Amino acid sequence: MSAGTGPVSAQERERIFDLAEKGLKRGRIAQLLGRNKATVSHYLVVGGFVPATPAGRRSQIYFRNGRPVRAFSAEEDRFIERLDQAGVSHSAIGRACARFGAPRKPHVVKYRLCQLAAAAELAEAGR
Repeated sequence: MSAGTGPVSAQERERIFDLAEKGLKRGRIAQLLGRNKATVSHYLVVGGFVPATPAGRRSQIYFRNGRPVRAFSAEEDRFIERLDQAGVSHSAIGRACARFGAPRKPHVVKYRLCQLAAAAELAEAGR
């Protein structure tokens, strides 16, 4: 397997975090590790180094790789956080999101919850 393909190892994840703590930008980290910038961005968000995109900052529908993507609204964010705190599974939360226009996949719910938690931590830290 060549660099930049396949799953990110725990060692690579730690290296991403170390380089981010030293102040390197996503693009530079990706270049140094031979990874895609989006991969690095994902781990920086999940790791709490970068806040989530605030709800409402994007239009409700935007395009990624030529496919329409429905942005999260502030109301939907509150809804999924409330269900998560109640112990509802990500699959069930995703199905319940149909009330906002379409269901969400479980991994999308999980990732959004990580983004929201990271944003909350950064806000508490005053960053």
